[in-house]
Amino acid sequence: MKLNKFAPFILGMMFTAPAFSQVNPAIAAAPMNVVAPPVSAIATPLASETLVLRSQGALIQNEYLNKINQLLILADAEGMQRDWFVDDQVAATLNYQAQMNDKNELRKTAYNVVYKMMIALNRGYIQPEKLGDKTLVSIDKIKGSAKGLPALIQKELFRFEKGEITGEQLFATFRPKNASYTRLLELYRRVTTAYKKGEISDSDVPVNRSVIKRGSKDAIAIKFARKRLALFGYKKKVQIDPASTFTPEAQEINDYNRFINDPNYTDELQIAIEELQDNNLLGRDGVIGKDSYGLLTTPIEQIITRIKLNLDRSRWLPDNLTSEYVHVNLAAQRFFYYKNNQIALTFKTINGAKERPTPILTSKITTMILNPTWTVAPTPYFKDKTKMFSGWGGFADVTEKRYTFIVENMKIIADYNARHMAMTGQEYPFMDVMRRFTNPVDNTITATQENWPAFMKLFQDEKARFELIPGQRPDKVARALRIVQRPGGEQNALGWIKFPLNGTNSIYMHDTNQRELFANRDRLLSSGCVRMEKPWELAIMLLGATHDPLTDEYSGATIDPLTNMPYTIQSLHDRTLNRMPIADRPDPNLDLGRSVPVYFLYDTAHINDVGQLTLVKDNYGVDLDMYKLMMGIPLVAQTAGPAGE
Repeated sequence: MKLNKFAPFILGMMFTAPAFSQVNPAIAAAPMNVVAPPVSAIATPLASETLVLRSQGALIQNEYLNKINQLLILADAEGMQRDWFVDDQVAATLNYQAQMNDKNELRKTAYNVVYKMMIALNRGYIQPEKLGDKTLVSIDKIKGSAKGLPALIQKELFRFEKGEITGEQLFATFRPKNASYTRLLELYRRVTTAYKKGEISDSDVPVNRSVIKRGSKDAIAIKFARKRLALFGYKKKVQIDPASTFTPEAQEINDYNRFINDPNYTDELQIAIEELQDNNLLGRDGVIGKDSYGLLTTPIEQIITRIKLNLDRSRWLPDNLTSEYVHVNLAAQRFFYYKNNQIALTFKTINGAKERPTPILTSKITTMILNPTWTVAPTPYFKDKTKMFSGWGGFADVTEKRYTFIVENMKIIADYNARHMAMTGQEYPFMDVMRRFTNPVDNTITATQENWPAFMKLFQDEKARFELIPGQRPDKVARALRIVQRPGGEQNALGWIKFPLNGTNSIYMHDTNQRELFANRDRLLSSGCVRMEKPWELAIMLLGATHDPLTDEYSGATIDPLTNMPYTIQSLHDRTLNRMPIADRPDPNLDLGRSVPVYFLYDTAHINDVGQLTLVKDNYGVDLDMYKLMMGIPLVAQTAGPAGE
């Protein structure tokens, strides 16, 4: 971004204004943060190693530089690192310019520091484009254009220089307003404050980690668990008694002390443990054993690091989310549907496997498809199907799962034919298959026991061609055939219903024919799409129904033009079942008549609507990649390519 020509003048006014030239030297120096490399939070404690700042960026005493130090302290309170803005090189430049009394150049350098600080605060220090195939979004697409941001920064700096606003108010102007950021920021400040004061410490962890369950008598272990559960937000909020002689704040403090100092295993403690386990992909049993201890004993600096990384991703989000939207937390494998800014529906998801991660993205739902077909995406085509269909066992799979084939690239088949002719003097076997078994209506080619050897040969050649160049991306390699699975939820990989997403590179949400997999704790099993535990419930709510949690019933959906009756889950499901025997093609789309925003996010540290912390594994390595970028470590180029079911 080019420096505005008025910036030196503005910065000069800002730093020479008498009201802002008096900075308390005692608070001018920014605190030294530590950043710990992110490691898994489940089953075992996180690694305890920490890394100090890459550079100290110390500034000399000067009215200009004291002001920058003051802003760096505020940046630290936002979970940002001092050396993102003032590393040793920038500090040396600022110090030299201050010592030489070169006000013009000092103003320019100072402006760049503050400008970069406000951009990072508002839109993230690491932006999604830096994460390669792990995201399918740009910061402009998810957050919105920054077109007016430079002018706004200049305007607010002008107000700041005139004494119309304080540094805190400057930060408040550019601080993200979304709930995810606000909640994480509150937790970050609470944890860092308690840590600096010594109110929480890694030395609190009991030496003997006895299992905590009903009947346990280990008071030290129970008190430790209670203190960490309270830190993570799992202590129920006290009901304030307006008639009490104690203030509301005093009542909260008294109740907090009561909770953390109770040495007994109570019903209240069991509920807190079970909610922690539910939110953090741990088995719900109300017992603090190996896995739950692994989470509760996470080193404090690791928790702070994880919060910082997630705070930066939260800066990507728009300030004003619409009242209706979908949020899929890829890290926690959880789906949330918001209506009227409240969670209306939540359930488990199955996401991309570690080697085929579901990318961070934003899109919209505008329609639903009953009885969907499944077109195999490039990654499973080259990495799964070419191997499976290279032998006789593949024919049974094709027959059972109702696959059909369409020529996608005739040139590839022609090349195979030319090579085969040159080597054998005979025509490539698949040429005869195309002539005899192609349906002229839709150009599909049906596999039979008679022609399967020709399919086997073709897929053997496809597999060999892909493996000829190690590490190449499947989506960059042309395919000879397109594989399409006919509708029919009992066998179709997409189940009975699909929710297409616009512009997402073969990524979408759908039902599944393997519902038993939702019982797994870790559900990273797909080729990139999101499989849904409750697709019918989402469908009926998108069609206008409301849910009664007491009866678990849905009512009030829009009218189905085919029946002139309101849609119901049963009527939607019946329609798919009744069509299944003749469903060679999907049903007509069910258009919503509106666009519902969808956010696939990666929240390894997340605060839910009631203030409870979820701290889950960095299975896709997004935290690790962001950590490396923050520490100036280049990422290794990725070759896997974007995922796709």
